Amino acid sequence: MCIQPEQLKRYNGHLKIRRIDGIKSIVFDDQLKYACEFTYERILSFAKTNHLNVTQEIIEDDK
Repeated sequence: MCIQPEQLKRYNGHLKIRRIDGIKSIVFDDQLKYACEFTYERILSFAKTNHLNVTQEIIEDDK
């Protein structure tokens, strides 16, 4: 299941972002297992608008 940005609004809490190749982000929190991939800028904007705390985990490309 893919959670859309509008649906994320119902979750108050901490968003954990995994940033892959500096382009896409996968968003996690304690209540939903995973969400869609978003651009990093879009997630930061969403988090700021909804007063969410954000952490990020940089994932190195092992190519």
